[in-house]
Amino acid sequence: MCDGCLSNSERLCVYCFKCQVRACGMERGMANCAHCDDYACDKLEAFWNIAPDARTTLDGIRAGLVT
Repeated sequence: MCDGCLSNSERLCVYCFKCQVRACGMERGMANCAHCDDYACDKLEAFWNIAPDARTTLDGIRAGLVT
């Protein structure tokens, strides 16, 4: 249930406010981690341990980006 690091949607949950991945994305101005040059960093790898479906989603987004 993630709308991206820069989202301010009504769907934000309590975890969003302590998510290290989201904090990093906001600091870097990234809509989500798929756009980051440091993809897949240690923070993201740790997050995938608790949310493995997020990897599939982000890998799909990253595959569609034009480089």
